[in-house]
Amino acid sequence: MVVPDFSTKSIQQSTPISGVANTFTVTLTANFALLPGSTVTILGLTGSTTADDPAFTVTSVPDVMFADSGGWTKTAGNLVLILDTATTVSVDYVVTFLLDNPASTQSSPTSVSVVAAIQDSGVIASAAMTSPTTALYGVANGFKPLEVLVPVFSTKSIQQSTPMAGLPNTMTMTLTANLALLSRSTLTISGLIGSQTVNTSTLAVTPTSSVLGAFGSWFQDSGTLILTVAAEGTTHAVDYEVNYLRTL
Repeated sequence: MVVPDFSTKSIQQSTPISGVANTFTVTLTANFALLPGSTVTILGLTGSTTADDPAFTVTSVPDVMFADSGGWTKTAGNLVLILDTATTVSVDYVVTFLLDNPASTQSSPTSVSVVAAIQDSGVIASAAMTSPTTALYGVANGFKPLEVLVPVFSTKSIQQSTPMAGLPNTMTMTLTANLALLSRSTLTISGLIGSQTVNTSTLAVTPTSSVLGAFGSWFQDSGTLILTVAAEGTTHAVDYEVNYLRTL
């Protein structure tokens, strides 16, 4: 006698950032070969804004699962997967799918689980799914499904060195974000109108860290400065100070 079970039942997300498409990766390994027509249901993925979809798209490797006629139910946060072909004992099956994150901050649901209805009227009993507990982009539990954070600058200050007309003026900005910014992210400071400094894509800046680069793009009419995050990215909850000159 064998009690059917998922020895591996993990789930993780690709991003905790609010309001964006989020890729979920589920890994399932059973101690029992499941026949075609068996259903695997992931329960409790609440909080997504993705609407109900009876023909929800999933990708599985090896390619044995699909979601047609079961699909996705938003309110309950349930995804029903139907086996197209039989599975193999002790093989990892990886399923990926997209859900939209909500626009507001929320904690990961505490009851994400998986259950299966299999051949011979059998079941794999509902059990909690596991997720990495490490940070993602500096967000604690950021890999857990639907752990969502609204990105903000907790510090966003700017000051000048002089109000005197016609002189070079050092602008000092301090920015602190609640999550890490990856390479090629851009920081845009706008509304600094009235300067005599002309447009340039190589305005020299002096950041306290090289991650914000040595140059920015300056647009005189709109008073906009764009900085690009370097390859190493920023660290969450760290103050980054940037100085640059403009002419009054």
